Amino acid sequence: MFRSGALSELTQAGSEQLAGHGIGCVVDLREPYEIAASPDQTHEMRYVNVPLYRGQVPLAAAIDDVYRVLLMERGHQIAMAVQTISQHLDQHVVVHCKAGKDRTGLVVALVLAAVGIAESEIIADYEQSASNLSATYRQHMTQQLEVELADNPTGLQAAMHLHMASPGAAIQRALQLVKTKHGSAAHYLSSHGVTGDDLATLSNHFVSRSAAAW
Repeated sequence: MFRSGALSELTQAGSEQLAGHGIGCVVDLREPYEIAASPDQTHEMRYVNVPLYRGQVPLAAAIDDVYRVLLMERGHQIAMAVQTISQHLDQHVVVHCKAGKDRTGLVVALVLAAVGIAESEIIADYEQSASNLSATYRQHMTQQLEVELADNPTGLQAAMHLHMASPGAAIQRALQLVKTKHGSAAHYLSSHGVTGDDLATLSNHFVSRSAAAW
């Protein structure tokens, strides 16, 4: 399992690198209007779209608030994404949203937590997100936020943090919320529709390897 930003910027060299990793399935967590504006550049791969927000992507909000809404109100969409990943692991899967940070980071963190990966490793993986944002994403997002929030400096600051930062404490608090409400990530996923077979597939995939690639 690999995670990424949107594949709309994918070059020929990038396509060859994906092929070299044996990627057979792309799970896109974006909304239809995002995909229409920047479609993935993928060829000869199975493509599955599982929109998480089922509406407009938040522009300016606290990261914790965004993650809470996704966890508490979009559990079935998250479960669909996890099931899709589980069902295509034999092909190698790349899962992404726009930046590969929030929607993707949350889904991947839940998968890893559900199979027993140490929380410290999950946090360390998530914290890499901000430094791996593409230059194009940073430029376009900064321009968009500065235009749309020109008269709201407080909102602009919050929006920049939401779209550009990946503080480990944010994913840690999200995982704690899952534990508080459901006991564990596995119970959270199963309560929203992920089957025991899907969880077993995920567990076998990761636990049987000394190191997982993501």
